[in-house]
Amino acid sequence: MKRRRDRTRAVAVYVVKVLLCYLVLVLIYVASAYISYKYVIKVPTGMLEKTTKYMERALRKGALGIFLNNLVQATRMSLPIVGPLYAFIIMMNTGQFLGLYVYSKFGSGQLGTMILVSSLLITLLYPYAIIEMSAYAVALENSLSLTIRMFRGNIDRATLLRVILKYCISIVLLLVAAALEYVTLMQIISIRGSF
Repeated sequence: MKRRRDRTRAVAVYVVKVLLCYLVLVLIYVASAYISYKYVIKVPTGMLEKTTKYMERALRKGALGIFLNNLVQATRMSLPIVGPLYAFIIMMNTGQFLGLYVYSKFGSGQLGTMILVSSLLITLLYPYAIIEMSAYAVALENSLSLTIRMFRGNIDRATLLRVILKYCISIVLLLVAAALEYVTLMQIISIRGSF
């Protein structure tokens, strides 16, 4: 009975840690989008074009292209020591792209602000986005836990197996998210094409 209680407690603690990582990633993304939108001095059109082309290439490769792109990001976030830095950079760049894109298309007036808020809500509340962000949160928690254990000198076989299991969980989540994202984007494109 005590063993089951301990396992339940460990799972609850893990879920709380993943939720905290999720929240941090969302905050970085939202703050970066808002700051780059609100305080833009000059829109770096080269960066917007490069990022847009990169996203279009991934979309042309289908769900696999989306998955591979996200897998690279999650793998970077999973790395010990540098994973949190990668997570910060990736979420900051993603938010910055959104903020600058909205500014370049709609300006900083009331319409632009409404579009930015709508875009943030859409990109955070779509089912694929929730699953994708969950995968990133699992990867970030994995990095943080492994880093702490490394500094404590507390790495054993069980720890490595947990690290691999968590990494596999993030991969499965990314597979599901990529399939849903591709289907969603194809529906949006077909709806837009019918007008």
